[in-house]
Amino acid sequence: MPKISSYASLTVLVLLCNLAIAYPPSGPMSKGAIAWVWGDIETAKIQFAQATNDKKTRVNAWYNLGYIHLWEGQVDSAKALMNRALEFNPDCPPAHLELGKLALEEGKFITADEHFEKAVNIPYAAFRAWHLLGETRLVLGDTTGAEDAFANALNNHPGYHLTLESQARLSLAQSDTIPALSLLDKACHDSPAPSPFRQYLILLEKLGRTEQADSVRKVFHHWYPENTISQTESKQRGRALFEVGERLEYSVRWEFVKLGSIDLTFTEWDTLDNNRVLKLHINVRSAPMIFVVNVKDEYDAWLDPITGICYQFYFHMNSYGVDLIGIWQYRYSSDEYLSRTVVDDGYIFGVRQRLPAEVTDGPSYIYHLRYRTTTDRVDPILFVLDDEYKSGELYPGNEMRIFTVGAEELNTYHYHGILNCRGIVGLSGSHDAWFSKEPVPLLVRAQARIFIGSIKIALVGFTP
Repeated sequence: MPKISSYASLTVLVLLCNLAIAYPPSGPMSKGAIAWVWGDIETAKIQFAQATNDKKTRVNAWYNLGYIHLWEGQVDSAKALMNRALEFNPDCPPAHLELGKLALEEGKFITADEHFEKAVNIPYAAFRAWHLLGETRLVLGDTTGAEDAFANALNNHPGYHLTLESQARLSLAQSDTIPALSLLDKACHDSPAPSPFRQYLILLEKLGRTEQADSVRKVFHHWYPENTISQTESKQRGRALFEVGERLEYSVRWEFVKLGSIDLTFTEWDTLDNNRVLKLHINVRSAPMIFVVNVKDEYDAWLDPITGICYQFYFHMNSYGVDLIGIWQYRYSSDEYLSRTVVDDGYIFGVRQRLPAEVTDGPSYIYHLRYRTTTDRVDPILFVLDDEYKSGELYPGNEMRIFTVGAEELNTYHYHGILNCRGIVGLSGSHDAWFSKEPVPLLVRAQARIFIGSIKIALVGFTP
């Protein structure tokens, strides 16, 4: 039996959010986008500069050049290039979003408000534009406008912890303590980032609610222990959990209708950030009979073979109707997180920030899991997904079940849990999973309830 970790296994639960994909056309825009994703910034500049000569691509090309200048800290030239994009398309949402951020940083709040109003239709990131519009209107004293903007942010991304925190601050400013407590409680439950926990604790202690504060503090320490989190290792310390050639094949169904398949294969050894890593390729495909969507998503993860820590994650996918190609990089030696992404119509964006201290003492910024494998039963699995702190919880149930996969019978533990992830198929909510009794749990079955019926995932084949 292959010893693929829960880092890979839980990927299967999340990939159901992705529907359809369209590959970008060849040409300077495509070449520049791929160069950007893989960090070849100079090539990206050259290709985007060529793309400004094409009427079909010049708007996004000017924006992309501006974004690269912004990435390099050249603010004045970035503004000029993004304004060049607005000359050809005054409604270019990504340009308005970035110019709005710059205006907000410079204290030009009316200008920021005008830009954010025109950025709220940005694909995939509308909730961020609405949130920043709300923050700007708070500064301008437009409380009603801020409330409306925050409401729209949550309509686009229910549970977005930054907006919930902003709403809580607004309630406190209006002396509405109970709504503020409710909002912070929701932020802690839906998106367990460190900041809402801290605000919640401060407010509870200020109100003298000692017992409730102790309870919240206990939950916080459950997510973020003060001591270093022990990472998963094989029982034979130093021995790789994975080997090149190991493969898992999953079938995905809606009740009795086959939706598609998910294949996970360890393909080759590599070196990243002076660390020897093993590359995991993930292939997601819809079934030929499913005509309403065409899923052709590709993912690659570069993992530490001993601990399962992810150093790099590449994706070519569709999320909420938007095609995305990008890469996440985790430089644990410098506590740095980088991401570079290109959206289907050609514009780029990225993130460069310090990894939160609460995360860097754990296995990964993608899959922030805690469990022990030294006991007879695996402990609860808690995880946080990516920089938006999507979260999930898996708790052991009492049921134990045997599943047949190929010619082998697998003894499994039952888990029941909650996912707080957005998704067209309604993946957020209650789900069940069965993990094999391996030193590293192997996902054998999963079931997520949606609006009608359930999505069911089953391990159907493996190659040791």
